Amino acid sequence: MKRLLGLPLRAGNATVTEISGVPAYNPYTVPASPAEPEHFYRVTMEPEQFAEEVGRLQGLWPALDTHLGVAQQSLRPPARALSHWHLALALAAGAISGVVKSRTGRVLVVKGDTHKEKSLQTEYTERDDGSVAETRILTDKFVPVIRAWDMTPGSATRGEVLTIR
Repeated sequence: MKRLLGLPLRAGNATVTEISGVPAYNPYTVPASPAEPEHFYRVTMEPEQFAEEVGRLQGLWPALDTHLGVAQQSLRPPARALSHWHLALALAAGAISGVVKSRTGRVLVVKGDTHKEKSLQTEYTERDDGSVAETRILTDKFVPVIRAWDMTPGSATRGEVLTIR
C-alpha cells in the first residue's frame, strides 16, 4: 500500500495521487535552549498512582475554571421554581448540563445544545403581463439537540450516547 505523508492512501473508491519527493513524516527540529535547565526530572507513574492523583486533585485540571475566569461568575437563583417548559428550554439551550438521576434510578450525563437551520420556501406568482415572479423565503428554525451519556449500572445502553431531538 502506498503512503502519503505517512498516512495510508485509503479514501473509499476515490483515486489518490501520491506526492513524490515528500518524506513519510515531517520532522520537527527542537530549538536549542538559551540556558541550561536548573533541574530536570522524568517521572513515570503507574496507572494506579495516576488514578489516585486524579482523584486527589478532583480532575486533571482542578483550577481550570479559575484560570478562565469562570469562578468569578455568580449565578442567581430564579425568582420562582421553573416549570417543565422552562427546564426543557434551558436544557436545550445548553444552560443546564450535568448528572441527572431519574425516579426510576437511571443515571444520565446530559448536555443540551441548539443550532440554527434555514428552511427554504419558494412561491411563484403570475403577473398581469404573463411573466412569472419567483419569491424565495428563508426561515430560521432553531433545532434543540440534547445528548445524554447513559451511566446507569446494568443498563443495556450503558456507556452509549443517546440523542434526543
